[in-house]
Parts: sequence; C-alpha cells; structure tokens
Amino acid sequence: MEYGPDEWVRYDDSAAAEHGEDSDHRTAREVYRAAAALPDDPARLLAKIRSIYPTGDTTEDPPETEAQHSFRAMGLMVGSYPLPPAALARLYRAMATIPGVRVTDHLVKDAAGREAIAITRKEDGIHEQREILLDPHDFGYAGLRFVVAEDYEYALSDGAVKLQTIEFKAGQILTSEARTRAAVVDSRGEKP
Repeated sequence: MEYGPDEWVRYDDSAAAEHGEDSDHRTAREVYRAAAALPDDPARLLAKIRSIYPTGDTTEDPPETEAQHSFRAMGLMVGSYPLPPAALARLYRAMATIPGVRVTDHLVKDAAGREAIAITRKEDGIHEQREILLDPHDFGYAGLRFVVAEDYEYALSDGAVKLQTIEFKAGQILTSEARTRAAVVDSRGEKP
C-alpha cells in the first residue's frame, strides 16, 4: 500500500481490517502488541510470527516452505510501524536463524536511491530473492526488493505458440519499494 506525504493510517483501523481481503492485514495496534509479546527464543518467535501471518494460498504449487513462510512473515512484521525497539532486536536475532537468510556484503540502493543493508533469502522454487532493506544508521525498516537470483529465461506463450522469450539476469531488480518517512501523530492533519 502506498501513502502520500499527507496520508495516514489509523493506529487501530479495525474497521478496515474486518473488511479487508488480505489475511496478512493487521492493524498497527495489533502488530505493536504482538511484537511486544514475542518470546526471546528464536524458534518460538518464528512459530508465533507464522501464526500471526498464516500461509496465504494453500493451493500454491509447490506450497510455501516453513523457511520461506518465516521470512515472508518476518518481512511483514519488520515493515510494520511503529515497533518496540526490543521487539525489533528479537525479530532480527530470530531472522538470522531462518535457513538460507544472509546479509549482503555490500550496501544496496532502495527505491528512493538511499543506501541500505539487504537481508536476503532466495525464494523457494523460483529464480528470485526477497530482500528486506534496513537503514544502515538506525537499522529500521527501509524497504523491500525482489531481485533476480540467477540468470534465466521465461517463455511467453498463448498455449500452443511461443510468443516471446524474456531474459532475466542475476542482480536485476524486479520490484522495489522504500519507506521514506513514518511518524506517529495524534490525529489527521497533524505534522510530526
């Protein structure tokens, strides 16, 4: 979801949550409280995160693995605002235990052109990796990217006839988003 500079999201937008079709949607209040109550033990924390953000499409073939589910759910939680700093530290410690998760050895650029730390995991069964981007100064959430993990070709067809082949190169950015600012205010129209 994209918000303009003067748009805002209610801290307890329970009406939107009740009518939303996204099973991963949680209000900021729900996420804050859930994050504050997360256990210290990484395995228990990951299990809790997976229960907060359940696997979406159960008909997906192949189904989402536990590690992929954990990393996707972690991205949703870490990208929430606001979060208690102690909870964020527990989330990062638990994220490091997910199989396949690594931190790039260099800074990358987010969608706003700023340098960011990329915590990555190759998506299971496809040629992409998900990257959770963190601000290198305060380690807060900076954005999310999907990047081609390895060279591959994708053939477009209309069923029987091959129409076009698209080549993808390792490192190519497929999608990228950046959080440029966020703040908590008492009411609509107030400026931080």
